[in-house]
Amino acid sequence: METALMKLNFWQGFTNETISIIAYAAITIVPIAFGVYLVSIKNITLGTLIMISQLSNNFVNPVITISAYFNDLKVAKPMWNKFQNLEKNNSFFKPDSLRLYDLNSLEFKNITVAHSDKVIL
Repeated sequence: METALMKLNFWQGFTNETISIIAYAAITIVPIAFGVYLVSIKNITLGTLIMISQLSNNFVNPVITISAYFNDLKVAKPMWNKFQNLEKNNSFFKPDSLRLYDLNSLEFKNITVAHSDKVIL
């Protein structure tokens, strides 16, 4: 289970970083580069380019957050399936072998509760 968790954490981190790089490239760098080109050929003004860059920044973080959540779900699914299989095939827990006893009374005599040499009860 620990090896599977280590692999899960590695792939989760790797894919989240890859998604972040792709999102920044697609949503920030590409529009700004295209905007610089349009400014250079005088199709848009510099103010419009700044507006484009600000708007693209507003889209980057939500897209990265949403894609990271979907990635976490996708990467964690194999681990969750293993956990469910372990729970189904667990030979240590057999509900038929458990017996419940009714507790009618409980009696304590000469009990002391202490913490750091201080008697509490």
